[in-house]
Amino acid sequence: MANWASSGDNLQLDYFMRRLIIILLFGTTLTSCFPVHTTDAEEAFEYWAGFEAPDDFEIIEGEYWKSPHFTHEFEVYLKIKPTDDWWKKLIEQYELTEDYQQWTAPDKKPNWFMPTDKMTMYSRHDIADQSRFFYDKSTGQVFIYQVQF
Repeated sequence: MANWASSGDNLQLDYFMRRLIIILLFGTTLTSCFPVHTTDAEEAFEYWAGFEAPDDFEIIEGEYWKSPHFTHEFEVYLKIKPTDDWWKKLIEQYELTEDYQQWTAPDKKPNWFMPTDKMTMYSRHDIADQSRFFYDKSTGQVFIYQVQF
């Protein structure tokens, strides 16, 4: 008789585990399939950076878009005034160097994304990476265009 009882318990456990796996897979699929788009500057920065900007950091403008795919495709436009230390760390992290080649901003850029000729352009010097970073030494403002497809 004990075999029947444990066999029934195993069937209930199997049923429970199957339902749990289906619910988890369905929930993961749903939550990873929604795009993100914001024109709120602080939200755009947070989505891009993964953290809130420090108090001594000015976020002026921003737009962020992320695809609904699990591959983390995104495009971000930012106009910020970071600390000098933050800017130097960004250059190191992305291995940016000054770029003197001609660059044309995407047609669908926000109206406020207008780096000037006075700004120094930086890139990763990777043909596949169209991202550009612009720094105005006199004002400390930075324009960031980063894309990952």
